[in-house]
Amino acid sequence: MNNNNENEKRKIKVAWYENNVPFVEPILYYLKKEKVFDVKIFGNPDSAEKEITDYHPDLVIFDYRMPNITGLQMFNRLKGKFSFAPVFFSIWANDEVTKAELLDAKVESRAIFDKRIEPASFAKALYEYYMSKTDKNK
Repeated sequence: MNNNNENEKRKIKVAWYENNVPFVEPILYYLKKEKVFDVKIFGNPDSAEKEITDYHPDLVIFDYRMPNITGLQMFNRLKGKFSFAPVFFSIWANDEVTKAELLDAKVESRAIFDKRIEPASFAKALYEYYMSKTDKNK
């Protein structure tokens, strides 16, 4: 993953709308280990909209189950603010209703991940997804 000098010079800025810090910590370890990502967690729904917009991320991860404002609601609020980056959604396994709702909102199925994913696998999947989306936009 980190064999591309261009990506090592400029890290991929990731905004993560997530309030479950114990869940995020193992994944953050692998994301930091790769030295490709600069991850910032936004856990407060009341301030996340402004903070994520001000951060100007290259990629955004939304936790679907958030207090007050779901990840999908936050995504809908933000998508008109600027033409931002690819998005990932985190859901709990076997939550077919949530998955269907995200698919109905035109979220790609490969951008929906199970929160019980192996942390090292997540870092690789996130990088590959990001690269596939940015390669298409060039």
